[in-house]
Amino acid sequence: MLNTLDGQQTKELFKYARSKGVMTSLDPVCRPGSSEIIGVCLPYLDYFLPNNDESVHITGLTEPMDQLRFYLDSGVKIAGIKLGEGGCLISDGSLTYKLGIYDVPVADTCGAGDAFVAGFLYGAIKNFDICKSAVYASAVAAFCVQGIGTTSAVPKIDKVETFIYQNAISIEEVSL
Repeated sequence: MLNTLDGQQTKELFKYARSKGVMTSLDPVCRPGSSEIIGVCLPYLDYFLPNNDESVHITGLTEPMDQLRFYLDSGVKIAGIKLGEGGCLISDGSLTYKLGIYDVPVADTCGAGDAFVAGFLYGAIKNFDICKSAVYASAVAAFCVQGIGTTSAVPKIDKVETFIYQNAISIEEVSL
């Protein structure tokens, strides 16, 4: 959505950031031409967590596991596919997990994907493994969907951590 920063310019920015040891992540907004704009950036991304619909536009692939492989093969260090009510897939190329979702009342799904990414990056900053980061991501998204709007229901981290310890989520290690 940033016409003067999309594509080659963004690639150069991520390449520079990576050369300086800065963690990189991109949250896509897909539209026609997304594959060309985003594809050039993939080799320079540490984290890429699009949803399945966005991934169809970017990769041309309909199966989430194929999309995940595509991102990892393109150079993304840790890739995930958000599957809405179906949870998520997350992989670093060595370990791959399928997580479910927390059973919470849903008021509004706006911002849930962004909340998921924020929760995951929090885990990454704290040096959590990919599974624990995905658990945090799922919990932050679970709070998000319980309120109206994109951020109104997202609490401080201590409440998220209490929620995680008091509620179960399905986690399965799967083959990539």
